[in-house]
Amino acid sequence: MLAMADYAKLNFGGLLPSGNESSHGVDMPKSMSVLLGADYGKLLVNRENPQFDHCFYSEEEIFLDAAKSPPWSNGQSVLFATCRTGPWYADVLLTDEFRKKLRESSPLMRQKVPHFEGALKEGGKITVAMHVRRGDLETGSWRAVPDETNYRIIDRIKSAFDNVDFHVYSSTEGKHTESEFDGYRNRGVSVHLDGEVDEDWAHMAQARDSGVEFFGLVFRVLGFGHQFRDFGVDCA
Repeated sequence: MLAMADYAKLNFGGLLPSGNESSHGVDMPKSMSVLLGADYGKLLVNRENPQFDHCFYSEEEIFLDAAKSPPWSNGQSVLFATCRTGPWYADVLLTDEFRKKLRESSPLMRQKVPHFEGALKEGGKITVAMHVRRGDLETGSWRAVPDETNYRIIDRIKSAFDNVDFHVYSSTEGKHTESEFDGYRNRGVSVHLDGEVDEDWAHMAQARDSGVEFFGLVFRVLGFGHQFRDFGVDCA
């Protein structure tokens, strides 16, 4: 949502609360405050029957097209109430300038990264962080990138560079066992399971090669968008 507001040259006015402050056991207000470098609670618009001049209950493409010739004018309010196809437009929305601003404001860039201490002491090493989604998915889910695919990525990076310090971050959430990650360990990868989310994010943010650009990844996978038709939201 922040990236979309930046793209459309709109002031970001905040988020309408969804009523759920926890996801996979993570305190989202706390974690998002750490990510953004701002009090997440202050970004929530707690207003009964909020009114908007323009509403977009559609996929991102409709909003992005509208932003080319904005129907809104100065002083008007705009609601965007979905977030379904964000990854398709990451190259458009997550500009170098936007990511630069986010890095500068995020405390994650100043947080300690103990998993990288050895590599930092040695110097000259490429620190690589890979997130392997497992905890919230059942074994064999089509939404999980297969281990074999990740192995090929790891092997290819390791074959291209001699000085790689590779780390994998994941969670089990009672559905998976540590032994399921032995294939990564056998490739010399340090595996970190069920860690504090802000610590994992800090390592991904500060890795010299995070595989997937971290500040792009966060805004692709976090479900900021919600349908607000049942929240008493009205548009002019």
